[in-house]
Amino acid sequence: MKSEEDLEKGGFVLPGELVGTTEEFKPGDGTAVIGGDIYSTVTGNVFIDRKARVVSVKPNTLTPNILKVGDIVYGRITDVRESGAMVEIAGIEGKENREIVNVRPGDIHVSNVRDSYVKRLADEFRPSDIVRARVVDVERMRLTTAEDSLGVVKLLLKLQRRTRAGREKA
Repeated sequence: MKSEEDLEKGGFVLPGELVGTTEEFKPGDGTAVIGGDIYSTVTGNVFIDRKARVVSVKPNTLTPNILKVGDIVYGRITDVRESGAMVEIAGIEGKENREIVNVRPGDIHVSNVRDSYVKRLADEFRPSDIVRARVVDVERMRLTTAEDSLGVVKLLLKLQRRTRAGREKA
């Protein structure tokens, strides 16, 4: 174990290093308890909150993004069907700097689009729309947009192009 003085100053530790005991601290982020001792689970610097009596380890390395229930994600609608919309997930809010490890297409079921009744899903989403959604089930990759802060953030409008004669064509 590093000296208490080193740990107090935010000492650098590796996974498996002893950073405290449960008699003195509660385990925080980046730690695990084994037999009453608190060990680092990540490579990083020790942070001791004396007031809350918590010891944590702030990672020096970025860990891979793994989708969890409750994560807010951004994605592109790839297909809209009668009962659901398929979403290609692009990133996790707040963790945009790392690739997602367990990413696969998500699904927004018609019952998870909004709090009120949705008659036609095609009225809510179109292919290529960009959505902000919350993960509700990681195993089946279910998403929801049924909250005020969620939904389409950029929609694809049917673009019109001008012909040489100046008329508009869809």
